[in-house]
Amino acid sequence: MAIDDIQKGYIVGIGEALLDCFGENDRKVGGAPLIFAYHAAQSGLKGMIISAIGEDQEGKEIKDWIINHKLAYSLEPIHGKPTGIVQVNKDDPNNPLYTIDPENSAWSYMSYSEELNKIAKHTRAVYFGPLASFVGTSKGTIEQFLNAVDKDCLKIFDVNLRFNPNENKEHKIPLYHDNTVRSYIEKCNVLKVNFDELKIVCELLHIEGNERKQCRRIMETYEKIKYLIVTLGEEGSTIFWRDKDHNNRIAFSSLGMPAELKNTVGAGDALAGAFIGEILKGKTEVRAHHYAVQRSVIVCEAEESMPHIAQDDIFISYSRKDERIVVDVFCKLFENWGFNIWRDKEKITKGERFDDKIQHAIQNCEVVVYFSSKDANCSPYVTQEIKYACENQKTIIPIKLDNADFNDEINPILKYIDNLDLNHLISSINKHIYGHEREKDKAYVIGIGELLWDCFPNGRRIGGAPANFAYHVAQFGHQAMVVSAVGSDEDGNNLMIELQNHNLDYNIETVNLPTGVVKIDTSVENDPHYDIKTDVAWSAIPYNTKLETIATKCCAVCFGTLAQYGDISRETIMKMLEIVPSDCLKIYDMNLRNNAETPLYNNKTIIKSISKCNILKVNIDEFEYLTKILSLNANEKIEKRSKEFMGKYSNIMYLIITMGTDGSWVFQGDKSSFKKTPKVKVNDVVGAGDSFTGAFIGSILNGKTMEEAHRIAVDVSAFVCTQPDGMPEIPERLKE
Repeated sequence: MAIDDIQKGYIVGIGEALLDCFGENDRKVGGAPLIFAYHAAQSGLKGMIISAIGEDQEGKEIKDWIINHKLAYSLEPIHGKPTGIVQVNKDDPNNPLYTIDPENSAWSYMSYSEELNKIAKHTRAVYFGPLASFVGTSKGTIEQFLNAVDKDCLKIFDVNLRFNPNENKEHKIPLYHDNTVRSYIEKCNVLKVNFDELKIVCELLHIEGNERKQCRRIMETYEKIKYLIVTLGEEGSTIFWRDKDHNNRIAFSSLGMPAELKNTVGAGDALAGAFIGEILKGKTEVRAHHYAVQRSVIVCEAEESMPHIAQDDIFISYSRKDERIVVDVFCKLFENWGFNIWRDKEKITKGERFDDKIQHAIQNCEVVVYFSSKDANCSPYVTQEIKYACENQKTIIPIKLDNADFNDEINPILKYIDNLDLNHLISSINKHIYGHEREKDKAYVIGIGELLWDCFPNGRRIGGAPANFAYHVAQFGHQAMVVSAVGSDEDGNNLMIELQNHNLDYNIETVNLPTGVVKIDTSVENDPHYDIKTDVAWSAIPYNTKLETIATKCCAVCFGTLAQYGDISRETIMKMLEIVPSDCLKIYDMNLRNNAETPLYNNKTIIKSISKCNILKVNIDEFEYLTKILSLNANEKIEKRSKEFMGKYSNIMYLIITMGTDGSWVFQGDKSSFKKTPKVKVNDVVGAGDSFTGAFIGSILNGKTMEEAHRIAVDVSAFVCTQPDGMPEIPERLKE
């Protein structure tokens, strides 16, 4: 899978979401599908849980946990059925006893809906098991969901057989049906079993032989299965797959479990989630397996199934005396290439045991990059880091900053390793982390500003010019991203789900303000009026290091006036514009808004924004307003006034003026383009202007001339006006 597609689509766990009760006052959120989705999300993907909960405190507890951990969700409330609770006896930590009541658990009664059908269309991988299909309606719902996903979707069946204990406290009462297991094996293309489940599955399928032969026979019999994951407890795990480079022969990777198993609850689900997550990120099977084993070790050591995962790609070993070149040059280079780095000064706070933190960081990184220098080779701390990395069998990549020799303790470790120059550094890191060369991420096209709900008399939909812009520019093949803020509320979570439904990448911060909502009055034809709440989340978009990194990797950024009504968002937007690359397109789409007669803008913000952009888009009313505040000659025609304006602002590459049904202008230097507005049957004009901007910028970035980009933008915005919402799929014929 291409690296550019990592963020597209959900990684879904569908089935039981429940509370695992380990004692009177000890219960935790659990359920195999939820654990899988959580660990897939920890690999940087969009994890989602689909389940059902009761209308009770336990259901609220699960929902709050999911929201706090930033997972997407579809949790159906079931009237008359309680939230699922499982009693877990861990007297034997390697063989916990579960007491489960599926008949009286809400997750057994999921129903299929249009919402689930919509989610299915945007799902890249779905994980399911037999427990939720034991009684009730959930089996039918799961099967409908599996039928609705795309043919390329990974369908992961975790056999995950559960039994209730009998009177002798032995797992003897099965909570699955043989026919369900057989049916799901036929539907899946990824199969996961533990050692005991492998025996049961092979009995059901009449497959004989030793364990290795049984696994191969399963792969041979069921040609749709791409991966077979077998967990073996303390003995580790084995993963089988079809090797595309060798005529689809069955290859495998076997790894031991390098930890004492303090807790196994969720370890197998964590391994599956991490493995699938890393495969979807583009890692080879062997690399993904190594990473997945590390994840399951973390779960076992943490004694909880969903601990916080702090995983970094690169551990930086260096002398503080070399900090300037290491941090200012190399660390920024690594971050620009999308790697997560661990560096002591950023990760260790005062009062912490730095030796413990460093050892833990080395254990959990993929690669150690050692910046060798005279000072580094004299440092006992650096020497200890290299020795510890060697003990943990980490890949060590040495970079020589000068000609100093390795010291006597480091030399035996590194003397047979080639030192790399800068040209080969990224290539080597990619191969060690991903197992192959990886292309550099595409540059982002960013829409920053308000993200909100547009509320119409007949319903509501996702809104805000930045999101509309990003959606349309993405349809021209660009890596679009929405940057905004939402509240810690249901509206905010649902907005992020909508972004995911529209395949949009995002950097959305949660702030202590409500999510934005706008009431739109469409009673006047083609002239909507807005009632906008301003003391809301999008007015307080915070600036942070993550956003700073994103800004350095963008090729275009679109911003407006409304979000700048809030001081925090205005400062964030201006800081971002200062650090984007010099050749970045900076599009100021004025989009002036009023609440009744109260303007949500001021002249100072408008003039500063014009000075910071290199593409300005306005409608005809906004251009008349500019004429007034900039003292342009109001008696002149648009062409001459535009030339006067661009003479004042030499930073402007393109000036775009839209005039509704009267057409539109685009000016570039001495060139100009006028296009009539096509006559169409208008359904809804909200978002049409943003589609014009997105189509124009998407076309310019694709190498189109001003005339060509203008024609495409006019056709796209006319098409959007005929549609019931502002984010329809654009026909390919309109993009040429």
